[in-house]
Amino acid sequence: MASWIRSLNSVPARVAVLALLTLGLAAQAQSKKKVETDEQKARVLFADGQKAYDVGEFERALTLYSDAYKLKPLPGFLFNIAQCHRQLGNFERASFFFGRFIDNSKPAAPNVELARELMTDMERRQAEKADADKKAADEKARAEADAKTKSDAPIAPPLTPVEVVSLPPPPPAVEPEPVTKKAWFWVVIGGAVVAAAGGITAGVLLSQPREVMYVPRMTSLPDIDGRR
Repeated sequence: MASWIRSLNSVPARVAVLALLTLGLAAQAQSKKKVETDEQKARVLFADGQKAYDVGEFERALTLYSDAYKLKPLPGFLFNIAQCHRQLGNFERASFFFGRFIDNSKPAAPNVELARELMTDMERRQAEKADADKKAADEKARAEADAKTKSDAPIAPPLTPVEVVSLPPPPPAVEPEPVTKKAWFWVVIGGAVVAAAGGITAGVLLSQPREVMYVPRMTSLPDIDGRR
């Protein structure tokens, strides 16, 4: 024991102890400096994330908040990450990060109750989205099955062309016999001529002046007995 105390009192021993103390203090200072640097970086990332979120750049805001949380794992970053997923329509991821925020925060911490409400809303929306995706997948599968059924159906044989029956040409049109060749025509004409001739003769006769026939008129009766 005395020899060990004497060894510490020696010059080399004192130098070694001093070196250890110096290294320890330097390590602590370096660690503190690193913590301050990480916190400063996290603050910068958080500010940039807020700006991106405010202008609707949710993908960029999500990246900045995630990097800030890696440097400084504060529960508030988890809430912001969940909000980014909610805006992007990633309802399942948003519900997960709202849950992580609730688990890493104190019960009375700000936004805990809001996070619970948002987490419930995200679960509901995720269920609705899953139902819609399932219906869309079922409709697509039915459409593909119908298309396959139609493609596998036997092809109907081509229709036999109907033979065109050629009809005989119509008989040549018979020109009507001229009326002048009809016997009755000449009979009528002859009758008309005779009638005309008779009419002319009668007209001639009627047109001649009549002769005045003198009929003597007796002025008195003759005396039959000779007496007057």
